Amino acid sequence: MDPHCGWCFGYRKTITAFYDRVIKDSSIDFEIVTGGLFIPGKPGSPKFANDKRPIAERVQRQFGVEFSPAYFENVLAAPSVDSTPGCKAICASNILAESRSLYLSNAIIEAAFIDGQNISLPEVILEIAEEQGFDPDSFGEKMESQRVADDLGFNLDFAAEVRKGFPAVFVQDNKQNKLMHLGGSNLSVRDLGEAVDVYL
Repeated sequence: MDPHCGWCFGYRKTITAFYDRVIKDSSIDFEIVTGGLFIPGKPGSPKFANDKRPIAERVQRQFGVEFSPAYFENVLAAPSVDSTPGCKAICASNILAESRSLYLSNAIIEAAFIDGQNISLPEVILEIAEEQGFDPDSFGEKMESQRVADDLGFNLDFAAEVRKGFPAVFVQDNKQNKLMHLGGSNLSVRDLGEAVDVYL
């Protein structure tokens, strides 16, 4: 996933319902892999924001979500649109408390798409992490650590290799010992649960 991905915004409730119902109290490993939609960052502008409105309309129709006007004004029309801070935060959470990474990613997404907070700014990301129960000082240090830099690089390489877009769901097939791509935002909670039964 990527914190700046509108489809991930629409799909967050489905993947969270699956996590809460199937994964949370099980022994199944679950990891959020960040994709780097805007890494390196790119200049934002009113034109860039308007160019994204057709995608937003498609997401709204499919998932019944609502993009805040402030998202277009404060996030996409900001001087820079950069996934790096949000992706680093999720990598840091994977190290510090992997079981909270999905909730942190949702909080970052909602801050942007619902509240119109500029998640391209590291200080905004740290405020969100603190609201999610992380100590901002130690979390900020972890975000800038070599471990996070290495993990982020691995994640970006993986996303570039599989080229499946965001969101994308994979499962490790224990029977054939290979990684299987299940699909993306088309997958229901039931689809995801059935995949766990088949492959694990």
